[in-house]
Amino acid sequence: MNQPPSSLVEFGPVGTNQSVRLVLHVGPQKTGSSSLQVLLGRHRDLLTQHGVFVPPGVNEEFPGHHMVPYRLLGRTVKTLGGADTEDLAALFSTWLVAATKNDCGVIVVSAEDLSIMSEMAWRELGQILTEAQALSGVSVSSLDLVVVERNREDRARSGANELVKHGATAPIPRLVKKIEQDDKIIDKIMGKLPRILPLPTVMIHVQFDGDNLMRRWIAQVLGDSIAETLPPTAFDVIINPAMADTTIEQLRKFNELNS
Repeated sequence: MNQPPSSLVEFGPVGTNQSVRLVLHVGPQKTGSSSLQVLLGRHRDLLTQHGVFVPPGVNEEFPGHHMVPYRLLGRTVKTLGGADTEDLAALFSTWLVAATKNDCGVIVVSAEDLSIMSEMAWRELGQILTEAQALSGVSVSSLDLVVVERNREDRARSGANELVKHGATAPIPRLVKKIEQDDKIIDKIMGKLPRILPLPTVMIHVQFDGDNLMRRWIAQVLGDSIAETLPPTAFDVIINPAMADTTIEQLRKFNELNS
């Protein structure tokens, strides 16, 4: 199981009266998730000082918490150079206790593949969180699910371009249509979550469009005071910049020739 640094796990028992707010950033894909994860990872120590605990991610290259959805989706995080987590309840328990021992009232977990989980997987995650509270003696006062809203057509085209970049050979219009169909299923599942999860659940919607997405995400989800705590350069990180349409078309033709 992936463990936080030893300085964050050398503690004794905690009292059952302690609670934290758990923020799950669920993505979806192509809405700046990787950039946010890099920001959170780079400034983990500073955020901890101001009451926000960000657990260590998969590794330095992948600072997101992909081990959570990968376990629930039956995938292996070894493809990202990490170690698979067999017991998610124990992992969340470790995070809950580490947060309280570092005087943090908020935990932020980010993994865009949470957005593609089935209703059954979400119910399993709810059970895991219930067990983690019992193991840790720390309660989750609020489970906040953060979704970044982006124009469906723009997100689908960006996702299709990403698939082509990684070797997909289907025509982009077909990929776009498939992604849009999947998005409708995702929206339906997301709408059910506040009713089916066994914790007080809040949906937070951050708009993708507009300037300074990273700063707006931090301000809306964690508060203006936290956003002001981070250095201005923290919000300049951009991972996976958009590719020009001509470049995408060249990649598509290349993949078709080599398929």
